[in-house]
Order: sequence, then C-alpha cells, then structure tokens
Amino acid sequence: MSGVIRARLPFAITKANGVWITDADNKEYLDCLAGAGTLALGHNHPDVLKSIQSVITSGLPLHTLDLTTPLKDAFSEYLLSMLPGQGKEYCLQFTGPSGADAVEAALKLAKKSHWP
Repeated sequence: MSGVIRARLPFAITKANGVWITDADNKEYLDCLAGAGTLALGHNHPDVLKSIQSVITSGLPLHTLDLTTPLKDAFSEYLLSMLPGQGKEYCLQFTGPSGADAVEAALKLAKKSHWP
C-alpha cells in the first residue's frame, strides 16, 4: 500500500499508457493520481522510453553521483543554454541522488557564501 494513499484500491495495476492504467481484469481507469512522476508526459511516453533504452544499451554507467559522463555534460550544457544570459555566471548545477541531497548542498552553499 502506498504511503500517500490511505485506502487500498480494489484492483492491481498491470499496465499503464499515457493517462490510462489497466488492472488485472483488463479494465481501464483514468489515472487521476498522476502516477508518481508521470504527470507531465503520462505513463510510458515513447520519447522517454526511447531515451531510457538508449542510455541502458549505450554502456554508460547509470549511477555516477559526482563523476561526469558525456551524457551528464550534455544535459548540463543544455540546462545552462536555457538560462537568461546574465544568470549563467552565477549558476551552479547539482546532480545528486535525491532531492534531500540537493537541499543539503544548497544549504551548505548558502552557508559558505555567508547568506543571509
């Protein structure tokens, strides 16, 4: 049972595509719970699956934490290109394993820069 949903749903999800989930009896439901991170693109979006499969079959390491890879460098460059011109010189991009690590890094950076 999910820690977010307090009541157990009377079915088990066996398949998901876009905004639809399917149970073991092949009955379809509109996913009004946003499927834990699928809100923006839906379940099993073809572009997401293609990207994941590409990385998995490339031989690149999947977990590198602070070590760099060509894919991580390309992502960082793309992210920087999306920022307004004058903001780039103050940008710090952090790639960590969790949101908690990102918050911890931000607090340490703020403390180091004597803010506030």
